[in-house]
Amino acid sequence: MTKRLGLLAAGLVALGLSGCGNDMNAGLMGGLPIKALMQSALAQVGIGGQAQAAAAPAAAPDPAQVAASRKMLEDAGLPLYIIQNKDLGLLAYFGKLGQNGDVVTWSTPDYVTVSLRDGMIVATRGFGPDIMSSVAPTTAQIARGSGATHRRYYYLDAADQIQRFDYQCLVRDAGIEVITLIGKDYRTHRVDEACSGQQGSFVNSFWFEGSTKLRQSSQHLAPGIANLLVQKIID
Repeated sequence: MTKRLGLLAAGLVALGLSGCGNDMNAGLMGGLPIKALMQSALAQVGIGGQAQAAAAPAAAPDPAQVAASRKMLEDAGLPLYIIQNKDLGLLAYFGKLGQNGDVVTWSTPDYVTVSLRDGMIVATRGFGPDIMSSVAPTTAQIARGSGATHRRYYYLDAADQIQRFDYQCLVRDAGIEVITLIGKDYRTHRVDEACSGQQGSFVNSFWFEGSTKLRQSSQHLAPGIANLLVQKIID
């Protein structure tokens, strides 16, 4: 990953906002609904909506404007993820919907959801090929950068029957990387997890800030589908 992620992330938010409803737009910051606040922030970096974001790449925005955009989002005080999946055409921001024990569910305004346990995907809804539930290693296990892990995913088949997919994985240290998310640099330690099973193989990647704080990840969704890229923009 490179610093181009900063521009990519801004574009993803713009695309996600373009189709928002009202259910997650009730919060206010300085008298502005959160959705309007974010649109205003993104306008400062020259990204105004889906048509513009989908066009040919424009000149890099003014760093000062990017900084102002991030400040507006931070001042709103709402935790925020950007999540994308290139195969499914998903480009959206996800806000916190609820929490059950140590699992936090994040949602788009139209209730496409991703449930995370300390950053690890344990369930999804609304994607089509959804993870109904899963067994995953802990973030601390992955952050060690070595060793073996086991993953188990449960899916519904065409007959609405639960199917279990098991994978054996090897974890390896991939070194230090600096990533940039909407104008802010993060020095991270990347760890890759290569998994294989009867249903195929995939590689998960994790970018840790500090020892176990997960800033970005690329995680398996379903066989034959691209990973979900999960970026934590606002803590």
